[in-house]
Amino acid sequence: NEITELGNNLKDFGDSFSNVSLGFTGIGAGAIAAAVEADNAMGKIQASLGMTSKEAEKTKDRVQDLAQKGFDFTDSLEGITKVEQALGDMLNPRQVDDLVGELQVFEKYFEADLQDSIKTVSSMMRNFGITEQQATDVIAKGFQIRLDASGDWLDTLWEYGVHYSELGLTAD
Repeated sequence: NEITELGNNLKDFGDSFSNVSLGFTGIGAGAIAAAVEADNAMGKIQASLGMTSKEAEKTKDRVQDLAQKGFDFTDSLEGITKVEQALGDMLNPRQVDDLVGELQVFEKYFEADLQDSIKTVSSMMRNFGITEQQATDVIAKGFQIRLDASGDWLDTLWEYGVHYSELGLTAD
């Protein structure tokens, strides 16, 4: 009877140890997946932006910082890449990162397409001589007061911004 009880205890211990091992395996798989995602990010950054390995590493760190703030890693990577391509000559890395965060909020809460948001911010900065923050403030205000009811708020700002500017109108 004692031998049977000892056998059962050893079996229970073995089952518990097996569950712990599976937990560690899951953690290991998650770490491997994150490492693969980071490596893929490096390749995309280098190919898209023509950066050296060192520059791409810094950019990947910026993507990871955005992800740690609650934004999706892949969306942050796409955002930084596209904003750098469109506005890299006008913004420093901190401004790019802040803008990407704002544009991801537009995407999440107002279903605004990332590329449409980028081209609208770019157009507003170039046509009105305003900062990216001022441009996103105008865009956000328009979304909040339902100027996007027909789904063309960003297109309107992008398409007609140059004409508004020529008429002497401001973004305010």
